[in-house]
Amino acid sequence: MKLGRHHLNQRTLRKMRRDLRHRIVGLPWMNVSKEHCILASWPRSGNTWLRHILFFYFYQSDQVDMTKLDQYMPLIDSVDLKTHLAAPNPAPYRFIKSHELGVPYFLNGRIILIVRDGRDATYSWHHYMQSVHGLKSDFPTFLGACLRDRYRYKSWHTNLASWLDLEAGDAMLILRYEDTLTEPDKALRRILAFLKLPVDEERLQYALEKSSRDAVSKSFQTMKNTNNVVGFSGTAGGPTKERWRSTFTKAQNDTFVAQAGALLSQFGYPLE
Repeated sequence: MKLGRHHLNQRTLRKMRRDLRHRIVGLPWMNVSKEHCILASWPRSGNTWLRHILFFYFYQSDQVDMTKLDQYMPLIDSVDLKTHLAAPNPAPYRFIKSHELGVPYFLNGRIILIVRDGRDATYSWHHYMQSVHGLKSDFPTFLGACLRDRYRYKSWHTNLASWLDLEAGDAMLILRYEDTLTEPDKALRRILAFLKLPVDEERLQYALEKSSRDAVSKSFQTMKNTNNVVGFSGTAGGPTKERWRSTFTKAQNDTFVAQAGALLSQFGYPLE
């Protein structure tokens, strides 16, 4: 039988097998150790932006694209994870990006959990899926599917609750995206303190300068199939706060709040 242009290449098959083992069977994605720091978040919550900041702080490179970033700070569900982890790492920690649900073995390392208002993150994820992956569904359909846990990372509140349920204590640092956006200097200092590392003022300033909004947005454009309207952790309008007010109907917000209101309130986000 001819598969034509929709044939499954070897890499796609590897990814399918990997997803089967880890998502369905429940095998660990990796052996997490004390040298690992998991950068956890729901999609479009500032994870990649934070990776840029940490990359420039610890690796002191003068530039980075998404390929290089994924090599040094890989995604936990990458088919190349083992290869990336085997490469030399001059930083004191190996940072691993994850949008997966929280599971107990992550507590073998350190965890930085990045939280963004779930309504802004949901709208931004819809825009991202349309721009990068050609998603055809409109926002109301996408929102409904998210709230019913139909997408791979579940809903914002289901995903976030899985990390909070770990009761990680000192093993987890929680950062609000909105606070990191307004005070990245303070956020980076909190991370270094959490990791029990000294602050190098020169490196800190360098990292913040190199990970500006424009610089990170350009880095995003190095991804395959990404067009010019996707920026870091935001929408076509950039990394704005409370964008949901102009995109959610009252009924949509009421539905979101009915399911996720407790977590929105816990993290200081308004319900109306």
